[in-house]
Amino acid sequence: MINKINLLPWRDHLLSQEKTAFRNSLILSVLIGLTIVILLHSIIKTQQSQQLNLNHFIRDESKKLEMQIINQSKLETHTQVLISEIALIKQLQMNQLEIVQLIYEIPTMLPDGIYLSQLSQNNREISFEGKTESHQQVSQFMQSIEHSQTLMSPSLQIIKTPEKQTNVLQVNDFSLTATLRAQHIDTTDDHK
Repeated sequence: MINKINLLPWRDHLLSQEKTAFRNSLILSVLIGLTIVILLHSIIKTQQSQQLNLNHFIRDESKKLEMQIINQSKLETHTQVLISEIALIKQLQMNQLEIVQLIYEIPTMLPDGIYLSQLSQNNREISFEGKTESHQQVSQFMQSIEHSQTLMSPSLQIIKTPEKQTNVLQVNDFSLTATLRAQHIDTTDDHK
């Protein structure tokens, strides 16, 4: 007798199990894929957020550094101004001392017979105008200037006899210039 075995339900059952397994693995793959995408998205967002925070920090620090650089340049400019003002004050003090010393020294340099009518200064040049009884006295005055502590390089500009002489003594007009000697300015106190 021949038994008939019906294999169809078994095949349907196997096919149904395979479909279920395929569907489960497909759902699992989609869930794993979504989880990976969500994790990657989250990691990228975190890195972007960290990078943005770092960019903000760098921008803020750059602004702080720019302000410090501006303040530093202002301080340097102010320091240079102060140094130049100090040098100017020292120069003015030195000039004041030079003038006082010059005024003190002029009477000792003048030989008898020379009378100064005008004394003027233009930068480092001092101009003398006056009257003299002889040319030799002007020459002595120039030698005194050459040996002076405050003056040097005397230069005779003019010596002449006026046209109208009212005095019995003959008096000549003269004009000469001399240069102030450079005085040492102490710069050891300047900022380094």
